[in-house]
Amino acid sequence: MTTASTKQVQTFINKCLRRILRVYWPEVISNKDLWIRTGQEPIVTTIKRRRWKWIGHTLRKGERNIARHAMDWNP
Repeated sequence: MTTASTKQVQTFINKCLRRILRVYWPEVISNKDLWIRTGQEPIVTTIKRRRWKWIGHTLRKGERNIARHAMDWNP
């Protein structure tokens, strides 16, 4: 994901979390306080963790698996 698309997704998630907590304009809280209240983490951290899990899962597959070959493929 690019930085711009990551920022857009994080903005959307923060907006949804604020609606869930009913935090409206006069009450201003920082994004970090919002994440602490909801037990969330930044979307960048979640994406990186999921990518590493996928890589670990793929590396445990057999040598002849197509996903394993795709990781080594150099066009």
